[in-house]
Amino acid sequence: MVRVRLDTDQRREQLLRVGIELLGTQPVETLSVGTVARAAGVSKGLLYHYFHDREEFLVAVVRAATEELVAATEPDVSLPPLVQLERAIDGLITYAEEHAVGYVALVEGRIGIPGVAEVTKAQRERRVESFVEHLARMSPADPQTVRGSAVLRTAIDGQLTFLHQCVLRWLEQRDMDRATLLRFLVNAFLMAMLAANSVDASLQFDVLGASPPFQATVAESGRA
Repeated sequence: MVRVRLDTDQRREQLLRVGIELLGTQPVETLSVGTVARAAGVSKGLLYHYFHDREEFLVAVVRAATEELVAATEPDVSLPPLVQLERAIDGLITYAEEHAVGYVALVEGRIGIPGVAEVTKAQRERRVESFVEHLARMSPADPQTVRGSAVLRTAIDGQLTFLHQCVLRWLEQRDMDRATLLRFLVNAFLMAMLAANSVDASLQFDVLGASPPFQATVAESGRA
């Protein structure tokens, strides 16, 4: 096999990409340095040039995978609020479908490697902050009031768990079609936000036009 010479950043990115792809198709406990090296067309020694050991490599792969998940669910602020929400949740489902084994391992905490828990916790906190910031911009309330609402943060954090668990169940059971799952998850999120507003009226979410049921579909929102 002819090896392509890449610069340091390109080679590291290639190795992480291979790791993410493998993590999506096989359990992490079977993901060896040799497997990654063969898939990348490099020697084990070269992989160790970029990563101290297997654990450091897997932590880097998990970090890269969580960054991809964040990117896949990042709302497009140029769109109407409800379409933003739909596309963010649709992105989560798509990512879970395309990286099923790795997604399950990440969400269920099966990767028992030091450092992975810290990475996934940081990613979760980032998602909560992102949702809070988007809602702060959408609400007519004072942005600092929205950002400081413990009720809102609790609702969002709980919804992230709910979303992931529903997607995990769907991956295993496939007992509803994808469009129904998407509509259900969007409506559930909206209901949680309205519930937060009912406890903390200073959020002023009742005027966002987010009253469920939200029936728009991906096709209706203009997504190919």
